[in-house]
Amino acid sequence: MSGLRISGNAFLAQQSELMDAVQRMRKKAQDKGALHTTEQQKVESSVIENKSVVVIEPANPEVVYVPSYETAAVYGPAEYPYPPIYYPPGYYAAGAAIAFGAGILMGAWWGGDWGWVAAGTVEMSISTTATTSIESRAA
Repeated sequence: MSGLRISGNAFLAQQSELMDAVQRMRKKAQDKGALHTTEQQKVESSVIENKSVVVIEPANPEVVYVPSYETAAVYGPAEYPYPPIYYPPGYYAAGAAIAFGAGILMGAWWGGDWGWVAAGTVEMSISTTATTSIESRAA
């Protein structure tokens, strides 16, 4: 599920809580000095319905500016950062070997073996009673 769809579902389910969270993040960025009026946007603080809100509007109504920024630089470090994940040496190779081995074992258990018997001949055993051989034809 995309992040946009998740945000849309959150907005539909909890509109007031989501908008309060947006205002908290805007206030945090404004207090840090990362959100201010520029040539692309106009930032104002006002009181609407007894709530202090940060309003962001385009400086030019004919142009929509979509900012790009590093979230940690704007909002600061996360309050509860995730610990870094450490993978020991050989972790990926071991996982691949285990997965490949499991596939081989399952194939042998199901009895669906196949292989090259001789040059130009393919033998495929479907079960113990039916064997199909396909010989290659020289062009």
